Amino acid sequence: VVKLKHSTSEEVYRKLKPIFYKYEIPTTVRTDNGPQLIGKDFVNFKEEFGFKHITSYPKYPLSNGLAECGVKTVKRLLKKAIHFGEDPQIGLLNYRATALEGGASPEELLFGRQIRTKLPQLELKQFHNDRKLHKKCRGKKDKRKTMIKIQKKLKTLKIADHVRIWNEATWEDDAKVLRLVSKRPYEVKMQKGLLLRRNGRHLLKVPKQT
Repeated sequence: VVKLKHSTSEEVYRKLKPIFYKYEIPTTVRTDNGPQLIGKDFVNFKEEFGFKHITSYPKYPLSNGLAECGVKTVKRLLKKAIHFGEDPQIGLLNYRATALEGGASPEELLFGRQIRTKLPQLELKQFHNDRKLHKKCRGKKDKRKTMIKIQKKLKTLKIADHVRIWNEATWEDDAKVLRLVSKRPYEVKMQKGLLLRRNGRHLLKVPKQT
């Protein structure tokens, strides 16, 4: 967790560089669609370090749910630390050492072993079984995906379907589906010619007029 003085592309990649140098250059970086993350400066940074940049769907924060959840957790930890006059870094250390649903903590996944904190601990396991852990996490993830598909199955839109777009408060503007970008996001064309990318949950098919 690092503090940003300004929400600019330059400030973001200045903070990311030391992290990349300390651990490694990632193959993929996933972010939201903030202007500082899709501008020319960040594109140049991506090309310089050679990683793939994937953005979440516009107007659909759930598509970046893991990061959104992590940000909320960190903010809550920082607020509590400030309120009780404690060192925020201790709270963050304990958070990184807390086991996830797969049985290993974020630090254990990163370093291949448990880390020592100021909290009482059982004898530290020096190494975890990567294959066993990944298989367990993958099984839980697949089960979650299956449940989501059962509970929230969306009707597939077709090319040239007329739709309305959800704009946070109401359905508005008649648009036409141009193409399916991947599993759920669609590229649609507004009446004025503007092209947008939206998740299927934010598109309402308009019935054909007879």
